[in-house]
Amino acid sequence: MEGILIPLGAFAMVVLVIYFVGSRRHLERMELIRQGINPTRLQAHAPGTGSLLWGLLFAAVGLALVIFYVTVGQEDERIGFGLAFLFGGAALLVYYKVTGPQRERALKLHEQHLAEISQQLKPKAENKGESA
Repeated sequence: MEGILIPLGAFAMVVLVIYFVGSRRHLERMELIRQGINPTRLQAHAPGTGSLLWGLLFAAVGLALVIFYVTVGQEDERIGFGLAFLFGGAALLVYYKVTGPQRERALKLHEQHLAEISQQLKPKAENKGESA
């Protein structure tokens, strides 16, 4: 009985975290809709935003596999698997570096867009305050 409580607790914790994150996001989006804002327009779409995370992850996994195979002494075709991850991660990191100026431009445009939206909301908020 005790051996099953820990896996059940871990599963319940994961489910609860996903539920609370999802419900919080839903409430946030509903509030934006009530204020007359399209939530999809607030999301920044910049190139290469996920490539840093995945590049570091793949590079770390590839480096760990290469080090493992070299230290164990199994330098056969399995080391190619580790090298594939390592070079794949390195390619994603290079892509992240190359798309840096585009990300900065997209971030500036996104900030300008948010400023325009906040300027549009100020008259609405003032009108609600006067009518109350």
